[in-house]
Amino acid sequence: MAACREVPSATVVVLPAINAMFDVAATRMAATQMHAPMIVYGVLALISLVCGFLVGYEMGATAVPSRTHMFVLALILSFTFDVILDFEYPRLGFIRIDDFDQLLVQVRASMG
Repeated sequence: MAACREVPSATVVVLPAINAMFDVAATRMAATQMHAPMIVYGVLALISLVCGFLVGYEMGATAVPSRTHMFVLALILSFTFDVILDFEYPRLGFIRIDDFDQLLVQVRASMG
């Protein structure tokens, strides 16, 4: 801003870039702080309990329970929870938002 005082026409160039940077930063902050309501996680837990109960009930009627079916059910439910949580917290898991961070770097570079 000090340099803008020396050259009045520079204010017209610098202020839109600063405004764009603030907009991108605010959008990024809002995206990282918005999460699904707790009821979603409760419903997911309830679904996994019901699925486990139904599979266990059906396997209880057989003489030899299928270990493969138990393992596959646990694997599918775990994978589903992991993907949902990765989308909710993009800086912690395998699903990353590094491209969005690169956008902030490009906006900052365009200012100077």
